Formats: sequence, C-alpha cells, structure tokens
Amino acid sequence: MTGTDRISELHDSIITHILSYLPTKEAVQTQRLSKRWRNVWAFVPVLDFDNGNFSSDDIFLFRPYTAYVQAKFVEFIDAVLASRQVQLVDRFSLVWEYQANYVHSQSHVLR
Repeated sequence: MTGTDRISELHDSIITHILSYLPTKEAVQTQRLSKRWRNVWAFVPVLDFDNGNFSSDDIFLFRPYTAYVQAKFVEFIDAVLASRQVQLVDRFSLVWEYQANYVHSQSHVLR
C-alpha cells in the first residue's frame, strides 16, 4: 500500500472549511505539513483563540503561567491577524483565562 496524500489534492476552499473546525493554533500549525499547506490556514474565516490551549504548549509545559506566556499569546494573536489573507471573519472566539495581572495584555488584544 502506497502513502497517497489525498487531502492535499482537495481544493483550497474545502481545506479551509475543514481547518475552520480547528482552534486557530492548530490550523496555523498545518503550515508545517508541506509547501502546499504553507499559507492555506491564512484563508480560514474562523478565528478561535484560547490562552488555556496556548499555555499548554510543550515549550511552556513546565513553566508556570507567567507574564512571558501571556506576552507570547498576545504576539501569536498579533501575528495571526497580520498574516491573514482574508478580511472577512465568519466567527471569532477569544477565551482568556482571567488573571488580574494580565488585564493590560487583554485590553491590547481587544483594541
């Protein structure tokens, strides 16, 4: 049995529809799959950010929830918004675990 990549053969509109069901963090990570997938995530009309998922990244696994993690989350949101190839957003979700120390970061994203 040969390993045929049939998903990459799908039209971009179908792939972006599939990616719209993933959290934005996971949709962005698909750019690592191949050259074909490099920019597909930037056309997904759904933005789903969750700092709970973000802080559980492997690089933060043993680090307590800190201002550093918070800053990286804000940088990620900024980078995604700057890299998007479409202006239309069908759905936007921002889940931000409330931390009194990080109100400044939250207000930055909400502007």
